[in-house]
Amino acid sequence: MRLFILSICTLLLSPNIKSQSVVDIDGNVYTPIIIGHQVWLKENLKATRFSNGDSIPTEENDFIWQSLSTPAYCNSSNDTSLVADYGRLYNWFAVADTRNICPVNWHVPTKEDWIQLTDFLAPVEGKLNETGNAHWIWANGTATNSSGFTALPGGFRAGPTNSYPGEFNPVGGAAYFWTSTEDPEYLGQKAFSQYIYPNDGGVTFIPVFMQYGQSVRCIRDQLTSVNKIDQNLDVKVYPNPSLGRFQLVLPDFQNNYTIEIYTLNGTRILKQENHSIINLMDYPKQMYVLKVYYLDRVHILKVTTQ
Repeated sequence: MRLFILSICTLLLSPNIKSQSVVDIDGNVYTPIIIGHQVWLKENLKATRFSNGDSIPTEENDFIWQSLSTPAYCNSSNDTSLVADYGRLYNWFAVADTRNICPVNWHVPTKEDWIQLTDFLAPVEGKLNETGNAHWIWANGTATNSSGFTALPGGFRAGPTNSYPGEFNPVGGAAYFWTSTEDPEYLGQKAFSQYIYPNDGGVTFIPVFMQYGQSVRCIRDQLTSVNKIDQNLDVKVYPNPSLGRFQLVLPDFQNNYTIEIYTLNGTRILKQENHSIINLMDYPKQMYVLKVYYLDRVHILKVTTQ
């Protein structure tokens, strides 16, 4: 076996990343967080426009809200002072719109995205919730937020079948996050919501009418296209972290491998073939995503410069 060398550790749970920020169409700033093989935003979405610049309509009237069949957002309890902490609430028509409510290169997670997250953290209890009672009004003693996800209880706005259609369930009680996945038993009527409990911090999917207003967390688009992620490839890197120069260690790929380096925002900054030395000395000191391609497989790692 011929060895080369490089610096990094596999994309693992990493809550305390000094990472690049992500900015949406309105200039709101978010923090990316790596959990397993995914990159999530640490804050609830606040955008009032789609990523192409089109406005998302807003609606304060309860009766009109519960009867909508077009994209809309609102502020919880129609109170703009809550946006900074809890983000905004969106109906599913905004979530599903092809103009994309998340920043460019990010999307509303599917049900499968959420399953991948919770499977990685299993048992998930308490690992997603922000700790303490600054935002969670119920007992929150089991919360560790060890994932760094920092789930906040943004409440919801009711849809047409609720006893109080269009009214708000206030912030502080529980977290409800939209998925982009429709419920196959109620196509055109309901979509899945990821509900995160107070108290024990457990999670469950619930089918919700599309008129409901709920929080959104965005997830980074996959960087791997059709390639199969293979974390069993014998790929190592050192030193990590480093001052910017890394050595890649990998098995004998017969000089048929490609290396790409991305920022956490998804911008590719480096691509090279069959060369094991990675030089990031001229780039900002931060975390990067490394991809090593071999045949139809890709190995994903993270590397930090300091």
